[in-house]
Amino acid sequence: MSRKKLVALDEFNKELETIKEENIAVYKDWYSKFPTEAIPRSPEEWETMQLDDDGYAQPDFDTSRWGNTEMPNVVEKLSTTSNDGIFWFRKTFDLDEISSDYTFVVSEGIDDMDFLFVNGKKLGSTFGWNTPRAYTIPKSSLVEGQNTIAIRVIDTGGGGGFSGNVTLTANSSGESIPINENWQYKQIAGIQGFNFLLFHKNTDALDNPPDGIESFNLDANTPTVLFNGMIHPLIPYTIQGAIWYQGESNVGRHEQYLKLFPGMIDDWRERWNSDFSFYFVQIAPFEYGGGLSPALRDAQRKSLKTTKTGMAITIDIGMKESIHPGNKQEVGDRLARLALANDYGKNIVASGPLYKSHSTKENKIVVEFENLGEGLTTDDSDLEGFEIAAADKNFLPATAIIVDGKIEVSSPSIKKPHYVRYGWKDYLEGSLFNSDKLPASSFTTE
Repeated sequence: MSRKKLVALDEFNKELETIKEENIAVYKDWYSKFPTEAIPRSPEEWETMQLDDDGYAQPDFDTSRWGNTEMPNVVEKLSTTSNDGIFWFRKTFDLDEISSDYTFVVSEGIDDMDFLFVNGKKLGSTFGWNTPRAYTIPKSSLVEGQNTIAIRVIDTGGGGGFSGNVTLTANSSGESIPINENWQYKQIAGIQGFNFLLFHKNTDALDNPPDGIESFNLDANTPTVLFNGMIHPLIPYTIQGAIWYQGESNVGRHEQYLKLFPGMIDDWRERWNSDFSFYFVQIAPFEYGGGLSPALRDAQRKSLKTTKTGMAITIDIGMKESIHPGNKQEVGDRLARLALANDYGKNIVASGPLYKSHSTKENKIVVEFENLGEGLTTDDSDLEGFEIAAADKNFLPATAIIVDGKIEVSSPSIKKPHYVRYGWKDYLEGSLFNSDKLPASSFTTE
């Protein structure tokens, strides 16, 4: 979304103040003082990359001005110049005698990649953020007395650092050496575009950064960056419409999303001077934890109030342990239905059932839907996922049946129901469909 629209919506004001043009000019001037090294594109290039930083692994290297931390930890929680780039972590440990090899383990991995040194000697490297690390430290690389373990960590985006248990164990006895406390760290490079900015090659500039550099972070998550870099250059090329699949990162901020998402659609249409169609995918069920994603799905459903929009519902094809379910063919089919029906005049059912209205009938709530096709149906099982509540909003599981194209919902525990909802969980498998086997969206009347 553009800066102009975000300002109008009164959102992300602090971030927008930080990245105003005069600040960016100051920061760009500072960044220009550092030599650069192209970010490698293959494991072979990573191995041979010349950073002139081998001295950081040597036992006698001066680390008196380094930061201190404990393990495990991620770079985003440390006091660094930026969240992405190249970081060194070091720790010393003592051995009274050396009777076997040792094994150094980071149980859940290091994000994104790392190079391990012991007493200045490189012992291995691993690529892949979700790969556990397990390095053998030969006894020939160790000395009696003080030893130094040093790890160069490279994070090219997103989270970075150590995850899981960090252990150092003697292979012969299984005895563990305390390894979690008293680590030191230092960032030696940041990232700008496709290059590393080598901070360690201009320590004078590094020691005199502009005010506010600690909070200045210009990346894909910074407001306006994706608009300026990826949307604005397309204006005013003619487009027939847009499709959109996003929302997972906004779980927990559904009220804000209900402002931002329609606001973004309006922003784009204003920029193109065109009321083009905008179709989007409701986020799929996933075990987020905390039960906050249904409210985000409902914010997306409510965004259908924006004209010429449509929503592809994916409540039946989520994956409990993957935020990115693999059945993209079905997602594409449902988006295509919206365009074919609304933009190209095809006589097809474009969407799954959407909540329309409800009424109270004795001790039942009767729910009416739109987009029925030839009627409502189930997935050959009982309707599940419906809940009702009295005025106290204490929702209880309910029995739901299809009667004359509507859903009647009731519970013997609630004599005077006020509210009804469906699919109000992080993860579920939808049970309500229309005759074209398109799933109904989750909703709440609360």
